[in-house]
Amino acid sequence: MEQQQIGKYVIDRTIGRGGMGVVYAAHSTDESDLNPLTGAVEEVALKTLTLHSTEPEERAQEIQRFDKEITALRMIDHPNVVHILGFGVEDELMYYVMELVDGKSLHDVIKKGTLFSWVQTLAIAKQLASAISYAHARGIIHRDIKPGNIIISNPESPSPTVKLTDFGIARVFSSQQLTGAGSVVGTVQYMAPEQALGKPVTTLADLYALGAVFYTLMCGHAPFLGRSLPEIQRMHAEEHIVPLIRDGKDLPIPPEFQNILNRLLEIQPEKRIQTASALLRQLDAIEIVEDATIELSDSQLSDTEPEIVEQSQPKPVLKGSSYVKVEPIQEPTHQSSFSWPIALGWVVAFVAFIAALAYFLQPLTADKLYDRINQSRLFDKDSAYSNMNVFLTRFPDDERVETILRWREDYDIDRFQRRVQSRMIGTGSWTPDSVLERQYYKAMQLTETAPEDALIELKAIADFYLVPPYKQDMGKREYDKRICLLSVEKQIDIIESRLEDEIKPLRESIEQRIAEAKKYKQTNPEQAERIVKSIIRLYNSDENVIDLVEEAKKLLNE
Repeated sequence: MEQQQIGKYVIDRTIGRGGMGVVYAAHSTDESDLNPLTGAVEEVALKTLTLHSTEPEERAQEIQRFDKEITALRMIDHPNVVHILGFGVEDELMYYVMELVDGKSLHDVIKKGTLFSWVQTLAIAKQLASAISYAHARGIIHRDIKPGNIIISNPESPSPTVKLTDFGIARVFSSQQLTGAGSVVGTVQYMAPEQALGKPVTTLADLYALGAVFYTLMCGHAPFLGRSLPEIQRMHAEEHIVPLIRDGKDLPIPPEFQNILNRLLEIQPEKRIQTASALLRQLDAIEIVEDATIELSDSQLSDTEPEIVEQSQPKPVLKGSSYVKVEPIQEPTHQSSFSWPIALGWVVAFVAFIAALAYFLQPLTADKLYDRINQSRLFDKDSAYSNMNVFLTRFPDDERVETILRWREDYDIDRFQRRVQSRMIGTGSWTPDSVLERQYYKAMQLTETAPEDALIELKAIADFYLVPPYKQDMGKREYDKRICLLSVEKQIDIIESRLEDEIKPLRESIEQRIAEAKKYKQTNPEQAERIVKSIIRLYNSDENVIDLVEEAKKLLNE
């Protein structure tokens, strides 16, 4: 029986099927894809996506969106994200190729009855938050986070390893998102209320979905279980989150973790934890305390009241699958008469306290203050910023003033950009108060949907305005102008780098398709013609690949 082949990949077996396509294990027929160390053929995962539309123009738009999305996704290189190796279009199918991960989807694992402790869920949550933070920092939103898009390698481990897949694929079919009553592309049980209602999707939708996934890991089902899609959408938008219940009993988890879960599942986006990086910091702050020297008895592990222990023995307090050791409370002793040794001890302690207080309250030297700023500026920026102002006031002639000024400007640029981003997603109170800031905000609104246009606008701003040189006595309006223009320069660098990263794999993909068309020219001319026509149709107006389009045209006319 002849094996099925898609592009240069031979299908070995079917791994899974979903609402958008089929996933296969496959291997490449191209010798350049062999393992460079062993020379062995390596299996990959190949996922196909069927074109939804029957109209030629809409099909072309779907292919173009697919091309742009996958090209952007190849930028993601994170240990908890399945890495995309390539993509293409074959007849009626779009497909992309990924690393083949040894594991199962969380959906399949949970479906078979596996549930996770809060400690395991915390370990998984940190990995997913790290992956989402990495993607959001690069302007990429997942849009369809759910257990079926998370692969787990070792579900029995106290600290399971997971990888997230299918970033942004739902966006390929964005024009088809609401095709009728209750018809939404994606999995509505894990959609944020605003997403389920068809409103614009922001990074906060991903954070809501993460909360729904964390809930499912511990309880075995999504937070809301309706009988129909409209009912689930209504429950998302109107009802409060149901409590964590497993086997008919409340599931005890640390209050810090419960608070995080509640905030992620807030109905109103502005009330959620606002960034994945903030979520990761809060998850990292939850302490798991374990002490192997104390063993819990069967009665302490059961649901009944623990046995009363002697006052002199510590009592373990259960906290999920771990516990905190609580030291016994010592009864105070009362002295019936005055004791000179005790009084003298109190005097010595008081004198030592005053000396220590005087030492710590004395002004820091320039060296110590600089070291404190340098150590805290990456993880405690607010404290560092305050100390920067102190340094500039107390030591204006220090040779490190230029460095401090640069660090403070970096902080002000980041703070300004955070305010702009908050305004863009509808959660901030900042408003532009100058023509320059309004122009900058207008350009930034284009960064996700039309980065090329955003780059043109930002370069025009940079060409028109001059960055005011820094002066110690410059007024607030002039300093704000400087910060805004420095932000313009920074965003230009970011977008140019992003576009460059997108263009390189795009060119490689088109070059690969042209090479395939040349091979087919003799053996399968119809297939060769389809390939070059698709290149011309999709990229005829793209200046970044115009030379490759001309090469495709020449190949078509030969």
